[in-house]
Amino acid sequence: MFRSQYILLFLSLFFSINVSVFAGILKVEGTVYEVPDKIVGCNIVVHKNGVPAAYSKSDNQGLFSLNLELGASYMLEFSRKGYVSKKININTSDAPKEESYNMKNIAVDLFREQTAKDFSILNRPIAKIIYNVQQNAFVYDMTYNAKIQDKVQELWFEVRSFREQRDKAYKKAWMKAELHFKMQDYQTARPYYILCLEQREMALKPKERIAFIDGLGNKQVSEIPEIEVTEQSVSRQEEVITRGNKIITKRHIQKGDKTIGYHSVEHKNGQKYYFRRNIPISYNTWLQQTTEN
Repeated sequence: MFRSQYILLFLSLFFSINVSVFAGILKVEGTVYEVPDKIVGCNIVVHKNGVPAAYSKSDNQGLFSLNLELGASYMLEFSRKGYVSKKININTSDAPKEESYNMKNIAVDLFREQTAKDFSILNRPIAKIIYNVQQNAFVYDMTYNAKIQDKVQELWFEVRSFREQRDKAYKKAWMKAELHFKMQDYQTARPYYILCLEQREMALKPKERIAFIDGLGNKQVSEIPEIEVTEQSVSRQEEVITRGNKIITKRHIQKGDKTIGYHSVEHKNGQKYYFRRNIPISYNTWLQQTTEN
């Protein structure tokens, strides 16, 4: 029972096979996920007999479709920036070339990169699929799959724990974003939706909300109020640190006897976010409140 659930959760590779009308072809169709979201623009490289032979991408629904000629061994490699690649080996060498097959509903679940985790086991194929003469069908190589599952079991539990924490952070940011959105406080809501995407990059709902807010234009988006300007002396301390693929700038603004903490987070992909006491703010607010006059 546990093994069947584990295969379902980790490999996420399910398919049905039907004879098709195009002779000598194995048509492979499926979806790429970071559960529960579909991954758009996943790179798919098809290696034929050890040589790169074709290239594709998942579409805006995370779907992909490949036609593999029978009589060869294939390695399908799924990759996207920020995620750990996965590979599937499909050997079509023994399949009759006068027939064709359609492999549907393959689901590939990619894991988010984490610097502290050892993902080297995923340099191997996560599954092998072979042609079974008796069934006249493509089936899992269960001997190989049983061995690889034993090796990745501990990794899967770590990934599951990471996703549970990620989903909690996503839910917290989403609830705050929706609260401000319903109050039509779009300027405050927008950074929280961005925080949602920090946790689940492929989530659709935050992207839809951000697109809606951006479509309103500046006239309907109110700025966060500036902090009160006083006659007290103002000083600023700045610290810049690198953490993984992020550059974090911390600024401590002292106004009289009060100190307010700000920080910005810049990602290698160019995105940058700003915070005051860990609450998202706009760039204009960051600039106005942390720049010495």
